[in-house]
Amino acid sequence: MEIGDRIKLQIFRRVVDEIPLQLVTRVELEVSGTQREELVAGVLPAEFIPLRLDSRLPARLEPDGKLRVQLRPGHWTLEVTSRHPGNVDDLKLDPIPAPWPEEEIWVFEARNHLRLVEVGGPINVDPAQTSLPEAWRQWPAYLMQPGSEMKFNVIRRGDPEPEPDALTLHRNLWLDFDGGGYTIQDNINGTMTRGWR
Repeated sequence: MEIGDRIKLQIFRRVVDEIPLQLVTRVELEVSGTQREELVAGVLPAEFIPLRLDSRLPARLEPDGKLRVQLRPGHWTLEVTSRHPGNVDDLKLDPIPAPWPEEEIWVFEARNHLRLVEVGGPINVDPAQTSLPEAWRQWPAYLMQPGSEMKFNVIRRGDPEPEPDALTLHRNLWLDFDGGGYTIQDNINGTMTRGWR
């Protein structure tokens, strides 16, 4: 590494409470110095299976979960989407070597129709006071440091009181040429969450 080669990372993670649980890791890099290849640990937590890597820099995930990226000077953003293969009751942030930062900001995107959970453990922060992407500021945000644990206390599973059915009917009527009857066309659209037949 040359003397002027520097890299600064900011890490944001979005926990999506789907089945299976998904984790979107957003890595923001400030790179200076020469073009080079870097191997970064910590992008993919233990047991998570990668689904997608979005990057404008040439990058790939190694079998051990490390991110190999070809750096060049500038500001870059990479996103790794992964899923957990099993049931998740908590997520822990293990210590990660430099250049990984000492803290991360995580957001929790609930799916209340699947399960209602109460998040415990990390410090709750105001999303507007962070560098979170604008689209992520709608969800509760938490400060995670090495050793922090995000726990999910399940209050209930499923939705015992789903939204009422929402159906719309669009009806077209055409009068027959002889005036003796009608031709009718009905289009029914919407969602049914309660009654089925």
